[in-house]
Amino acid sequence: MTKHISKFLLMIVPVLFFVRCAQQGVLSGGKRDLDPPRLLKAVPAQQTINFSNEEIVLKFDEFIQLKDLNNQLVVSPKLKTLPEINVEGKILKILLKKEELLPNTTYRIYFGQALIDIHENNVVQNFQYVLLVPTQL
Repeated sequence: MTKHISKFLLMIVPVLFFVRCAQQGVLSGGKRDLDPPRLLKAVPAQQTINFSNEEIVLKFDEFIQLKDLNNQLVVSPKLKTLPEINVEGKILKILLKKEELLPNTTYRIYFGQALIDIHENNVVQNFQYVLLVPTQL
């Protein structure tokens, strides 16, 4: 009989020990992120001279999304067709039609309040990308 009690105690004591091991409670998730995404890298570089690409790649420090882009996006001077803009995680790609770019012209792609982080919806205020098209493409 004592042999059965010893086996029972050997099985039940470790179970009781581990039941109270973990601390229960609500996870706080840490401090709220109040900072908007920051531009880490632009290819070609921001305010580039002699722009001759069709694609602009902008890399940010956190995941981004576009909100209300149709009402926020302004391209100056105006193009015949708006650039195609896609977000892939932390990357924003802008595709331009090279044949629509006028020579010796500075273009500004202004996002207004459309660029935000994906988790906290922090807005990148008045974000713009500027480029200068050379005399000949």
